[in-house]
Amino acid sequence: MPILPDASQEWAALVIGLSLVAVIYVGLVAMVQQDMKKTRGLFIGGTHGFVTLGFFIFNPLGIAGGIVQMIAHGFVSAAMFLCIGVLYDRVHSREIASYGGVVNTMPKFAAFALFFAMANCGLPGHGRFRGRMDGDHRRDSV
Repeated sequence: MPILPDASQEWAALVIGLSLVAVIYVGLVAMVQQDMKKTRGLFIGGTHGFVTLGFFIFNPLGIAGGIVQMIAHGFVSAAMFLCIGVLYDRVHSREIASYGGVVNTMPKFAAFALFFAMANCGLPGHGRFRGRMDGDHRRDSV
Protein backbone atom coordinates (compact mmCIF):
# COMPACT_ATOMS: atom_id res chain seq x y z
CA MET A 1 0.00 0.00 0.00
CA PRO A 2 2.77 2.53 0.72
CA ILE A 3 4.55 1.57 -2.49
CA LEU A 4 1.47 2.04 -4.73
CA PRO A 5 -0.92 4.34 -2.83
CA ASP A 6 -2.94 5.43 -5.87
CA ALA A 7 -3.45 1.88 -7.11
CA SER A 8 -4.37 0.79 -3.58
CA GLN A 9 -7.07 3.44 -3.41
CA GLU A 10 -8.33 2.61 -6.89
CA TRP A 11 -8.59 -1.14 -6.29
CA ALA A 12 -9.74 -0.95 -2.66
CA ALA A 13 -13.38 -1.81 -3.39
CA LEU A 14 -12.36 -4.98 -5.24
CA VAL A 15 -9.94 -6.05 -2.49
CA ILE A 16 -12.56 -5.41 0.21
CA GLY A 17 -15.10 -7.47 -1.72
CA LEU A 18 -12.64 -10.32 -2.23
CA SER A 19 -11.69 -10.20 1.45
CA LEU A 20 -15.32 -10.54 2.51
CA VAL A 21 -15.88 -13.40 0.08
CA ALA A 22 -12.71 -15.12 1.30
CA VAL A 23 -13.70 -14.88 4.97
CA ILE A 24 -17.17 -16.32 4.33
CA TYR A 25 -16.08 -18.99 1.82
CA VAL A 26 -13.13 -20.19 3.91
CA GLY A 27 -15.34 -20.39 6.99
CA LEU A 28 -17.89 -22.53 5.18
CA VAL A 29 -15.24 -24.84 3.73
CA ALA A 30 -13.54 -25.21 7.13
CA MET A 31 -16.80 -26.29 8.77
CA VAL A 32 -17.02 -29.44 6.62
CA GLN A 33 -13.32 -30.34 6.66
CA GLN A 34 -12.33 -33.63 8.32
CA ASP A 35 -8.55 -33.16 8.37
CA MET A 36 -7.28 -31.06 11.28
CA LYS A 37 -4.24 -29.68 9.45
CA LYS A 38 -6.34 -28.61 6.46
CA THR A 39 -8.80 -26.95 8.82
CA ARG A 40 -5.96 -24.99 10.41
CA GLY A 41 -4.72 -23.95 6.97
CA LEU A 42 -8.17 -22.69 6.08
CA PHE A 43 -8.33 -20.61 9.25
CA ILE A 44 -5.10 -18.96 8.16
CA GLY A 45 -6.81 -17.90 4.93
CA GLY A 46 -9.71 -16.44 6.90
CA THR A 47 -7.30 -14.48 9.07
CA HIS A 48 -5.65 -12.98 6.03
CA GLY A 49 -9.08 -11.95 4.76
CA PHE A 50 -9.66 -9.98 7.97
CA VAL A 51 -6.21 -8.40 7.75
CA THR A 52 -6.63 -7.21 4.15
CA LEU A 53 -10.12 -5.98 4.98
CA GLY A 54 -8.74 -3.90 7.85
CA PHE A 55 -5.91 -2.49 5.76
CA PHE A 56 -7.98 -1.57 2.72
CA ILE A 57 -10.62 0.43 4.56
CA PHE A 58 -7.82 3.02 4.97
CA ASN A 59 -8.76 3.83 8.54
CA PRO A 60 -6.10 4.03 11.27
CA LEU A 61 -8.21 1.79 13.49
CA GLY A 62 -8.56 -0.80 10.73
CA ILE A 63 -4.83 -0.81 10.11
CA ALA A 64 -4.13 -1.14 13.85
CA GLY A 65 -6.62 -4.01 14.03
CA GLY A 66 -4.90 -5.73 11.10
CA ILE A 67 -1.52 -5.41 12.77
CA VAL A 68 -2.84 -6.80 16.06
CA GLN A 69 -4.45 -9.62 14.12
CA MET A 70 -1.15 -10.51 12.41
CA ILE A 71 0.80 -10.53 15.68
CA ALA A 72 -1.81 -12.68 17.42
CA HIS A 73 -1.91 -14.93 14.37
CA GLY A 74 1.80 -15.69 14.76
CA PHE A 75 1.42 -16.87 18.34
CA VAL A 76 -1.85 -18.75 17.87
CA SER A 77 -0.73 -20.48 14.67
CA ALA A 78 2.46 -21.76 16.27
CA ALA A 79 0.51 -23.11 19.24
CA MET A 80 -2.14 -24.72 17.05
CA PHE A 81 0.43 -26.46 14.85
CA LEU A 82 2.14 -27.68 18.02
CA CYS A 83 -1.19 -29.10 19.24
CA ILE A 84 -1.84 -30.77 15.90
CA GLY A 85 1.66 -32.28 15.96
CA VAL A 86 1.17 -33.65 19.47
CA LEU A 87 -2.20 -35.14 18.53
CA TYR A 88 -0.75 -36.71 15.40
CA ASP A 89 2.14 -38.16 17.43
CA ARG A 90 -0.28 -39.74 19.91
CA VAL A 91 -3.13 -40.83 17.62
CA HIS A 92 -1.28 -41.19 14.27
CA SER A 93 -4.15 -39.53 12.46
CA ARG A 94 -5.14 -36.01 11.44
CA GLU A 95 -8.83 -36.90 11.22
CA ILE A 96 -10.87 -34.87 13.71
CA ALA A 97 -13.11 -37.86 14.43
CA SER A 98 -10.09 -39.78 15.78
CA TYR A 99 -9.50 -37.31 18.61
CA GLY A 100 -12.43 -38.36 20.78
CA GLY A 101 -11.50 -38.90 24.43
CA VAL A 102 -8.26 -36.90 24.39
CA VAL A 103 -9.41 -35.01 27.48
CA ASN A 104 -9.49 -38.29 29.42
CA THR A 105 -5.91 -39.24 28.57
CA MET A 106 -4.29 -35.77 28.39
CA PRO A 107 -6.39 -33.26 30.39
CA LYS A 108 -3.73 -30.52 30.64
CA PHE A 109 -2.98 -30.74 26.94
CA ALA A 110 -6.71 -30.63 26.17
CA ALA A 111 -7.03 -27.40 28.19
CA PHE A 112 -4.01 -25.94 26.36
CA ALA A 113 -5.44 -26.91 22.97
CA LEU A 114 -8.89 -25.58 23.86
CA PHE A 115 -7.42 -22.25 24.98
CA PHE A 116 -5.64 -21.75 21.67
CA ALA A 117 -8.58 -23.05 19.64
CA MET A 118 -10.77 -20.41 21.28
CA ALA A 119 -8.07 -17.78 20.71
CA ASN A 120 -8.06 -18.81 17.05
CA CYS A 121 -11.82 -18.25 16.86
CA GLY A 122 -11.53 -14.75 18.34
CA LEU A 123 -12.94 -15.38 21.81
CA PRO A 124 -13.07 -12.19 23.92
CA GLY A 125 -9.98 -11.79 26.08
CA HIS A 126 -7.58 -13.04 23.40
CA GLY A 127 -5.48 -11.03 20.94
CA ARG A 128 -7.49 -12.10 17.92
CA PHE A 129 -10.67 -10.68 19.43
CA ARG A 130 -8.96 -7.34 19.89
CA GLY A 131 -7.74 -7.42 16.30
CA ARG A 132 -11.22 -8.21 14.98
CA MET A 133 -12.87 -5.43 16.95
CA ASP A 134 -12.15 -1.86 16.00
CA GLY A 135 -8.43 -1.81 16.75
CA ASP A 136 -8.93 1.03 19.25
CA HIS A 137 -6.34 0.11 21.86
CA ARG A 138 -6.26 3.62 23.34
CA ARG A 139 -9.63 3.22 25.00
CA ASP A 140 -8.25 0.58 27.40
CA SER A 141 -5.31 2.67 28.53
CA VAL A 142 -7.28 5.79 29.56
